[in-house]
Amino acid sequence: MIQRIRLEISTENPSEILNAIQVDNVELPEGMTIKMKENEKGVEIIVEMRYTDPRSILTLRNTVDEILEHVEMLERVLKSDSKL
Repeated sequence: MIQRIRLEISTENPSEILNAIQVDNVELPEGMTIKMKENEKGVEIIVEMRYTDPRSILTLRNTVDEILEHVEMLERVLKSDSKL
């Protein structure tokens, strides 16, 4: 069974967000895939994890939490840079 979480992130800086978080998309846990693309609203991120045991769901959740934390931090940095 595959568990999937789809994130739609509205942002004025989709290219910058994608470029920054794709660097982290290198060594994924076994059974996990992350797809990212720019769309008309900002950024779409789909994280999938093959269910093998209850820990795989926690891994999926933790990965999504980490992505959201990075995006939030990037948005703050980009907003503060635009004020300079």
